[in-house]
Amino acid sequence: MNQPLAQTAPIVFVNLICGDDSISRESARRRIVDMIAARAGNAAEFVFDSASQSLDEFLAARITYSLFAETRVFHLRHAQQLADTELKALAGAIQTAEIPDTYLIIEADVPAKSKDTPERFSKFAASVAKSAQKFSETYQVLEFIRPREWELPQWLMENTPRLFGRSIGKKEAELLIDLAGDDPMVLHGELQKIDLHLPPKKAINREIIEEITGATRSASPYELADALGKKNLLRTLEIIEAVFTESFSAPQFIAVLFRHFWALFRIRQFAALYRDDMQMFIRPAGRDKQNEIAMRIGIFAGILRESQKNRVYPAVIKSGIVEQARLFTDDQLKRVLRWLHAYDIGVKTGRVQPDKASLQLVCYTIVRAGALELT
Repeated sequence: MNQPLAQTAPIVFVNLICGDDSISRESARRRIVDMIAARAGNAAEFVFDSASQSLDEFLAARITYSLFAETRVFHLRHAQQLADTELKALAGAIQTAEIPDTYLIIEADVPAKSKDTPERFSKFAASVAKSAQKFSETYQVLEFIRPREWELPQWLMENTPRLFGRSIGKKEAELLIDLAGDDPMVLHGELQKIDLHLPPKKAINREIIEEITGATRSASPYELADALGKKNLLRTLEIIEAVFTESFSAPQFIAVLFRHFWALFRIRQFAALYRDDMQMFIRPAGRDKQNEIAMRIGIFAGILRESQKNRVYPAVIKSGIVEQARLFTDDQLKRVLRWLHAYDIGVKTGRVQPDKASLQLVCYTIVRAGALELT
């Protein structure tokens, strides 16, 4: 669980920072060093480099008296890569924790315990955590876990003030994720670019996100499929305009649109076969149950494979694809699939030009599927 480093967090002699959220880890490390430097007036930082020294030499330097009586911070990165003997040596060394004006930061790129964490490091982290419970003024463990997809908006709302000294609302955070994707490192990069274009402390708003992040990406066929599935004609036309500012690949767009509406049709078939399950998905009693049913829906609709459990939230829940399926009837979706098939054949045979006008027409027809009685 992420543990935000408060302004009043204690300065301790031994700090273990671990987890796969590299941005929060780095921020925590900087904060610790800044707090130590602020107390001492300055601090010399020594980073362990296995290419130029052994771990024993690094640990020996830590307990060696400082000639100039300066405050020192010793920083050891990638602790999960240490061998078993090295971790044992490190565990022994930190038993002598309270060395005057000397602080140790141990950093690992993995959680204290997970399927990707070496067992030897998990044991070491557990021993440090045990020491921190007994001697909280000497040891602390800070763990930062990479947020899951549905946690990203909250993660942005919590971290943006700490990282950039400005706020971001939930809707703005969701827009940034929609435009930039769900990789925290990419999101951090976009926030850095946005930060350069705003006055100090000004909140991040929709306009600056669309200007900085939205301007650097091309409209995709998946965005067009999503807009059509929501029957959002205005957004559909905006995407088509963006599509034709660059090259348009009719086969690629048609394939994506066909798969999307076939998935909507299959979702309706699932709802007809498993009414109770669909009701539990729409009105979930808990996230675990909703995830379980979403996985079944995704596999049934051809959106997900058995091995893609980590994609359930963005592909089925967050995407709103079930809600889209409820906007159409079975007959309307059958007609949509026939229109797309006819458009595909027309483009391939040369009877239809793959231009903006033809794409606008077929998309308009899809959005108005309930009003038009075309076959």
